[in-house]
Amino acid sequence: MSPEGHKPSELLSTLAVIGGILLLSEFAFSKGVRKQILDRDKHRSVWSGKTENLEAAHISHNRADPKYNTVENGRILTTGEHLQDHINRAGTEGLGLSNEGNDWAINMIWRRFWGLDKRGD
Repeated sequence: MSPEGHKPSELLSTLAVIGGILLLSEFAFSKGVRKQILDRDKHRSVWSGKTENLEAAHISHNRADPKYNTVENGRILTTGEHLQDHINRAGTEGLGLSNEGNDWAINMIWRRFWGLDKRGD
């Protein structure tokens, strides 16, 4: 037990969750931009027209681009479609996403797809 009364594994799990949230917030659209994308796309997936489990997904993942967190760089997909989009990308460097970054995104979206992680809107 650590001095605080927690098992080391509990502390590591907590730190991993906090780290995941911080990374996710760094890559996610701001709430205002997400709402604008939802409104523009009429709260429907641009791929399937579905209206459940929607996410604002980046088109380009080049965070150095000043348009990274803009409405023009986003589209609405379902969580499953967002996952498929990242699987299809397979780390496409031209879109500014490394293989490691894409693997991380696939893992996070997969967890959301199966309801293991809740995301804040």
